[in-house]
Amino acid sequence: MRALEQIARSGSEALIVSFGADTYVGDPVGGLGFEVEDFAEMGSLIGAVSMPIQVVMEGGYAISAVADCVASFLKGLNSRYQLT
Repeated sequence: MRALEQIARSGSEALIVSFGADTYVGDPVGGLGFEVEDFAEMGSLIGAVSMPIQVVMEGGYAISAVADCVASFLKGLNSRYQLT
Protein backbone atom coordinates (compact mmCIF):
# COMPACT_ATOMS: atom_id res chain seq x y z
CA MET A 1 0.00 0.00 0.00
CA ARG A 2 2.80 2.45 0.75
CA ALA A 3 4.15 2.05 -2.77
CA LEU A 4 0.75 2.81 -4.29
CA GLU A 5 0.31 5.84 -2.04
CA GLN A 6 3.69 7.18 -3.15
CA ILE A 7 2.87 6.54 -6.80
CA ALA A 8 -0.39 8.47 -6.43
CA ARG A 9 1.48 11.42 -4.86
CA SER A 10 4.39 11.34 -7.29
CA GLY A 11 2.85 13.52 -9.95
CA SER A 12 3.46 10.84 -12.56
CA GLU A 13 1.33 10.98 -15.65
CA ALA A 14 0.96 7.22 -16.05
CA LEU A 15 1.74 3.88 -14.43
CA ILE A 16 3.21 0.85 -16.18
CA VAL A 17 2.48 -2.44 -14.41
CA SER A 18 4.59 -5.49 -15.10
CA PHE A 19 2.04 -8.27 -14.52
CA GLY A 20 3.26 -11.78 -13.87
CA ALA A 21 0.97 -14.70 -13.14
CA ASP A 22 3.97 -16.67 -11.90
CA THR A 23 2.93 -15.48 -8.44
CA TYR A 24 -0.02 -17.92 -8.63
CA VAL A 25 -0.07 -20.69 -6.01
CA GLY A 26 0.13 -23.47 -8.60
CA ASP A 27 2.90 -21.96 -10.68
CA PRO A 28 5.90 -24.31 -10.95
CA VAL A 29 8.40 -21.42 -11.16
CA GLY A 30 7.02 -18.78 -8.75
CA GLY A 31 6.75 -19.12 -5.04
CA LEU A 32 4.40 -16.47 -3.72
CA GLY A 33 1.22 -18.52 -3.59
CA PHE A 34 -1.51 -16.08 -4.68
CA GLU A 35 -4.97 -17.47 -5.37
CA VAL A 36 -6.93 -16.35 -8.46
CA GLU A 37 -9.09 -14.06 -6.27
CA ASP A 38 -5.98 -12.29 -4.97
CA PHE A 39 -5.27 -10.96 -8.46
CA ALA A 40 -8.62 -9.12 -8.46
CA GLU A 41 -7.73 -7.42 -5.20
CA MET A 42 -4.33 -6.39 -6.58
CA GLY A 43 -6.00 -4.99 -9.69
CA SER A 44 -8.47 -3.04 -7.61
CA LEU A 45 -5.72 -1.56 -5.44
CA ILE A 46 -3.65 -0.58 -8.46
CA GLY A 47 -6.67 0.91 -10.21
CA ALA A 48 -7.24 3.20 -7.25
CA VAL A 49 -4.23 5.34 -8.24
CA SER A 50 -6.51 6.99 -10.84
CA MET A 51 -4.03 7.60 -13.62
CA PRO A 52 -3.55 6.02 -17.03
CA ILE A 53 -2.29 2.46 -16.56
CA GLN A 54 -0.56 0.19 -19.03
CA VAL A 55 -0.28 -3.49 -18.12
CA VAL A 56 2.56 -5.52 -19.63
CA MET A 57 2.25 -9.29 -19.40
CA GLU A 58 5.28 -11.18 -18.16
CA GLY A 59 5.61 -14.66 -16.61
CA GLY A 60 3.06 -17.30 -15.83
CA TYR A 61 3.81 -20.98 -16.17
CA ALA A 62 0.76 -22.71 -14.70
CA ILE A 63 -0.70 -22.68 -18.20
CA SER A 64 -4.15 -23.87 -17.15
CA ALA A 65 -4.52 -20.93 -14.72
CA VAL A 66 -2.87 -18.00 -16.53
CA ALA A 67 -6.06 -16.85 -18.27
CA ASP A 68 -8.01 -16.95 -14.99
CA CYS A 69 -5.29 -14.94 -13.20
CA VAL A 70 -5.19 -12.30 -15.94
CA ALA A 71 -8.98 -12.06 -16.12
CA SER A 72 -9.20 -11.71 -12.34
CA PHE A 73 -6.57 -8.95 -12.32
CA LEU A 74 -8.29 -7.04 -15.13
CA LYS A 75 -11.68 -7.42 -13.47
CA GLY A 76 -10.28 -5.90 -10.28
CA LEU A 77 -8.54 -3.14 -12.21
CA ASN A 78 -11.75 -2.33 -14.08
CA SER A 79 -13.72 -2.18 -10.83
CA ARG A 80 -11.79 1.01 -9.94
CA TYR A 81 -10.59 2.23 -13.30
CA GLN A 82 -12.55 2.38 -16.52
CA LEU A 83 -10.54 0.38 -19.05
CA THR A 84 -10.23 1.90 -22.52
